[in-house]
Amino acid sequence: AQMVQEDTFSALIKTLKEKKYWFLDQDIMNKVFYGRVEFLPLEWNVYHGNGNTDDFFPNLQFATYMRFLKARKHPNMIHYAGENKPWNTDKVDFYDDFLENVINTPWEKETYFRQLSPVNSSSPAQTAGQTPVLLQTKIKKALMPFLNKYAPVGSPRRNTITKYYYKVRRSILG
Repeated sequence: AQMVQEDTFSALIKTLKEKKYWFLDQDIMNKVFYGRVEFLPLEWNVYHGNGNTDDFFPNLQFATYMRFLKARKHPNMIHYAGENKPWNTDKVDFYDDFLENVINTPWEKETYFRQLSPVNSSSPAQTAGQTPVLLQTKIKKALMPFLNKYAPVGSPRRNTITKYYYKVRRSILG
């Protein structure tokens, strides 16, 4: 009722149309509901990893990263964000949790068919136990030693480079 009174839908759509957002749903809701949000413990939004949890959060403070790792041990809700989804591949963290929860749902058969389809079959590299690495991750890994040397984490130079990196990345990846 409160959302209807406040015309929340219109505010969300207006914000959506203002510009391109990186994390569309979360960015828009964070902006519209700024100052009115109750933050849940990290266990309620555990990022599934997308195959790169070791280097996905390189700029997090150590204490925050440790809280993230602790939350991953006992997740209450798993957020399958990123390119690799458990309904398309079994090569993601928490795949077994997804499979356990898709049983007896309308999506169970579709999930199995996708997993068995030749399009999703494992490449020789995946069969050997290696997770495929995205091109952008390979580029980022190659640039990090140079970046860490000439623009240390927390420096104004690093912040400027990070800002432009995400602008370029958004323009390329959409």
